[in-house]
Amino acid sequence: MEPTRTCAGCGQQRPQSQLVRLSVDAAGLLVVGQASGRGTYLCASTECVEQAVRTRAIPRRLRASLEVPTDLTERVLAVLAGV
Repeated sequence: MEPTRTCAGCGQQRPQSQLVRLSVDAAGLLVVGQASGRGTYLCASTECVEQAVRTRAIPRRLRASLEVPTDLTERVLAVLAGV
């Protein structure tokens, strides 16, 4: 059975393969896709990304003070599209 994770935007649990992982690198920058360290997950929908940004769920879940890039939605969709 595949592990499930919770989306930081909508709060729904989904299989891990349907979500995009976000984490913080050693320099304190947001990494979209697989990387080590504390992470959080987002659905591949514009609404989930916008809600997570609006509620500041990403920095809170990552326990880091960071700037969320303005092109986060495009980066999340590109990871799931395999680009």
